[in-house]
Amino acid sequence: MVGITLVLPLSGGCDKDKGSASGGGSTEEVRIGYFANVTHAQAVLGVYGGTFEKAIAPAKLSTKVFNAGPSLIEALFAGEIDIGYVGPGPALNAHSKGRGEKIRVIAGAAANGVLIVARKDAGINSLAELNGKRLATPQMGNTQDISARHYLMQELKQKDLNNVLPIANTEQATLMARKEIDAAWAPEPWGSRLIIEGQGKLLAQEKDLWPNKKFSLTLVVTTPQYLAKHPDVVEKILTAHVRLTRWLTAQS
Repeated sequence: MVGITLVLPLSGGCDKDKGSASGGGSTEEVRIGYFANVTHAQAVLGVYGGTFEKAIAPAKLSTKVFNAGPSLIEALFAGEIDIGYVGPGPALNAHSKGRGEKIRVIAGAAANGVLIVARKDAGINSLAELNGKRLATPQMGNTQDISARHYLMQELKQKDLNNVLPIANTEQATLMARKEIDAAWAPEPWGSRLIIEGQGKLLAQEKDLWPNKKFSLTLVVTTPQYLAKHPDVVEKILTAHVRLTRWLTAQS
């Protein structure tokens, strides 16, 4: 597990919105969205290990795996999922677009865990040499995409960002091996897979660009409506999330 620090929920319990009901409405299904990333380890383990399913019984658990945050936020806003694991970039965008009325951050999940990888024969030996190179990110507007664009514009002073290519994590290794991309700003385990499968080499970990070498990478979110209607379900999921976080932290 490269460069990942797991963090506990933002509060010890589930704080209800003002004016919400004190009890939870009955539910037959709980829908959780997440990514197949190491940085979403609690979700991956919670789903495949049965922890979430046991926590919400007798309600049924359904899940949906996303490539990146913007598509997960769209699903949350459309009522297709109830709770999601997502990066801070899409969460902040959702808060802004919804004017604070459409999303609630209910826990933290992970910090760090992003690699900047270059193709071995691309002639890139430092971050400064990313200027003008074909740089892949998981999706337009996701957390890595925002970070990469900020670095290119603010630090490397690029005039435009035409070299940033939003490409699904699952496709990047193949494109790197074909020499169709020069580098990638990728969350784990996709960064390591680029090194193994895409003939890439590690340039840097994104955490090295941040103060104190730590940044928030994954949050747990829901809607204020779901939080008000089903606080009991949210509390059960967060209790399981805390238990998984503590176990993962003990293994690191």
